[in-house]
Amino acid sequence: MLEVKHVTKSYTRGGTPAIEDISFQVEPGKIHGLIGPNGSGKTTLIKCITGILSTDEGEILLDGEKIYDNPVAKEKIGYVADNCNFFLNYKVKDMIKFYQGMYGKFEEEEFHKLNEMFQIPLTRRVGHLSKGQKMRLSFMLNMAMKPELLVMDEPTSGLDAMAKADLLEQVIAKVDYDETAVIISTHHLHELEKICDTVTMMNIGGIQYQGELDDVKDNIQKYQVVFKGGIPEGVLGSENIVNYSNIGSVYTFLWHGSEDAIAYFMDRGADLAEQTEISLEEVFIYSNRRRREK
Repeated sequence: MLEVKHVTKSYTRGGTPAIEDISFQVEPGKIHGLIGPNGSGKTTLIKCITGILSTDEGEILLDGEKIYDNPVAKEKIGYVADNCNFFLNYKVKDMIKFYQGMYGKFEEEEFHKLNEMFQIPLTRRVGHLSKGQKMRLSFMLNMAMKPELLVMDEPTSGLDAMAKADLLEQVIAKVDYDETAVIISTHHLHELEKICDTVTMMNIGGIQYQGELDDVKDNIQKYQVVFKGGIPEGVLGSENIVNYSNIGSVYTFLWHGSEDAIAYFMDRGADLAEQTEISLEEVFIYSNRRRREK
């Protein structure tokens, strides 16, 4: 299990923390989504989790062991980075040998099994691969490591629709079969929403929302309301209405609060009011818009 405990990290002594007091855990067999706007601290947190950076305060543990400066713990972690900085002059088959030498659990058979799907030429030099091919190569190498924790930063970047679907399908299979703990950071929230169990939403180095995906989405509800004669005066006065739009007489409201929204709209002349499913992307957009307005 991965445990992130009250982690703070600054890049300069006494400077503003890039991340501050971050805590969460990821259990084996679970997928944790890490989301936030650019500059929110996601990359810094990922580098701390993978042991690239030390923490200023707090600690990060994998199976009870500190990760930073611990080769045994790091060997249990696979990291699919947004920028795959491989040895550009190496051929793909050379990268396989390199990973075999670095990671004791590396299974070449697993790599070749995945490559039947992703089709990366073994004799091609890494520097001649496209961005999408490098991402697929990184994914296959890290999957073949048999990691206990798999960390992925924008793993579908540069991939076409079919390759994205195949990659995410393999992640789910890995979680189900090997009980791997997974962290995925991505801006493609519709993809994340399909597979993650829990989510941490970051902004300006801290945590905005955290928990089960459904619980995070329950913070904000979405309603479609029909006002055939136009919206009556005063309806928009509720502080629970955080955003709205309309197409003709059909209005879509984002609602934040415990008050009964359907009763609120029906008491004010609505012809129809019903709750509809809200997406993680809508929650994300609302949350960051509200943060900027404060």
